[in-house]
Amino acid sequence: MPTDIKKPSKKRIACYIRVSTNEQAKEGYGLEVQLNKLKGYIEAREKSHGWVFDEKLVYKDDGYSGALKSRPAFDRLMRDVRNKRVDVVAVMKVDRLYRSTLGLLEAVKEMGKSDVGFTSVTESLDTTVSDLAPEMERAQKQMMLTLFGMLAEFERSLIISRTSEGRLAAAKDGNYVGGNVPFGYDVKDQRLIVNKKEEQWVRRIYVWYVKQGYTRSQIAQKLTKLRVTHDSTRRGRKRTKNPEHFWDRRKVTLILGATHYTGVYFYNKTGKDKNGKRVEKPRSEWVDFSCPAVIDQKTFKKAQEKMAKEKKESNNAKHIYLLSGKIQCGACGSNFVGYMSAKKTKNYRCGKYSKHKTTTPCKVPHISEKLIAEPTWKIVEDILKRPKGVLEKMEKDLKKDSYYQSLMDEREILENRKSELQHKRKRAKEAYMRGVFEIDELEGERKLIDDEADEIAEQLEAINSQLTVEQDKGEKIASLKDMAKKYKSSLKEPSYERKRELLQEIIKSITFDGTNVQLD
Repeated sequence: MPTDIKKPSKKRIACYIRVSTNEQAKEGYGLEVQLNKLKGYIEAREKSHGWVFDEKLVYKDDGYSGALKSRPAFDRLMRDVRNKRVDVVAVMKVDRLYRSTLGLLEAVKEMGKSDVGFTSVTESLDTTVSDLAPEMERAQKQMMLTLFGMLAEFERSLIISRTSEGRLAAAKDGNYVGGNVPFGYDVKDQRLIVNKKEEQWVRRIYVWYVKQGYTRSQIAQKLTKLRVTHDSTRRGRKRTKNPEHFWDRRKVTLILGATHYTGVYFYNKTGKDKNGKRVEKPRSEWVDFSCPAVIDQKTFKKAQEKMAKEKKESNNAKHIYLLSGKIQCGACGSNFVGYMSAKKTKNYRCGKYSKHKTTTPCKVPHISEKLIAEPTWKIVEDILKRPKGVLEKMEKDLKKDSYYQSLMDEREILENRKSELQHKRKRAKEAYMRGVFEIDELEGERKLIDDEADEIAEQLEAINSQLTVEQDKGEKIASLKDMAKKYKSSLKEPSYERKRELLQEIIKSITFDGTNVQLD
């Protein structure tokens, strides 16, 4: 009598496919190629393993490096793994999932926690072993997984190293291997050559600055007005905000300080530190090579001396403003900045006001310091000279505020419950260690505790945000008392600097919309 063969249960197979930008043209790495191979691999195991291909379970990252920890489709896949919406994750190669060993093992470990298998087509790697498979087979496949992950990481490090070494070698031979070609030059046969049209503008910039006395900001304004196209747009980079002919002080400064205009180009001059910040490398690591000179050494030296002098003068400048950093625009939310008018009077204007940018400038008018700072000072002076009545009223309002007290009481109750849950979690773990709880019971208890803890955390966050304003009242009361005592003797004839010190300490912000002034 024939024995009935039990059909395998259906398995939900997630297909993860990925290509990074530099792999788009590689044979065997295209998204369609990966998907077709995975589809055939899954269909071949439909009868024996119950695997089913589903278009809805295809996770596609197009143009993302395997070194990135976060990728849109990968993140969505791992969420579905954690929520147990898939049974097996399939890839063409392990480096499609991750290029670092640590990242790869963490991802597969996460899958294991949710009883989700992992398989790779080309490496014949499969963690979806049956319950009857020997433990030795599991250990062997885990070792293979680690090995392939290490190879993928080593391959990536090797590519980076070779690329860097190749660029350095090319630069030492006098080849241009940088990114954007400097303004005033073109590249031909890997060598910098002069761009005749742009070269004339470089010369003009130096003449305007060194001989005719224009400031860098004035030069930027002239270039923008003359619609001189900057190098980054000429090279085809996509612009996001300013037009192709927009210049600013920074761009002019870069040109005035670039040594390649004197005939010496430096490569490998800067790099990134461990925090990703660009820093200058030691001089011994720089690679220099000759290129066509546009400016003579004497003119270049004068430009450097002038910029150094301006920097020193700027650092020593004593233009201080009573309300620096305190005024906000009521129309666009930008900070107001102080400036000296042609008549040597101090004024403030919105930071988004500009005659030269193409974006619509903020229409809120400028305001003189006399009109906004002096009335503000009168208010502050009145509070500090006669603080008793003001402070008594604030204290009275705060103590009478039943809403504030109710929030405090509610927060105390929630904090106590939060502490109880921590003890409850500890007791559950101890019960499991004593054998009172099974692992399933422990996990169930933990989930109930975590759910309640999350709910309490949300309630506490909402209460604390409401208490912030109320607590600020109390802090202001104490602060004003201290300041009234501290500055009482110096309020008779305060200097400009002392007024600024007091206003900066007391005033949180001032909103000006062109008509109304609001103090905070």
